[in-house]
Amino acid sequence: MYNDQVDVGLDREGHPKSFVWRKALYQVTSFSVVQGRPVFSKLYDEARYRCETKQGIVCELVRTNDQWVLEQVWEYKGKTLFIDE
Repeated sequence: MYNDQVDVGLDREGHPKSFVWRKALYQVTSFSVVQGRPVFSKLYDEARYRCETKQGIVCELVRTNDQWVLEQVWEYKGKTLFIDE
């Protein structure tokens, strides 16, 4: 798990359309909303997004208050990952 803070661009409905992670821009091509999933023994108030990007990443973005966090990368350029840093 990364838990890296990211800058997120939002669409008109307030959903992620892009994000910058480790100095690279990723364009979100699709997402699903996951509500109220427990992480680290607490519930986030905001929605969690499982995102797929044009650059080949499948990840989860979480908004806590006004901060966005890239919590987990599930797939990178077609390769399934379980990353636990």
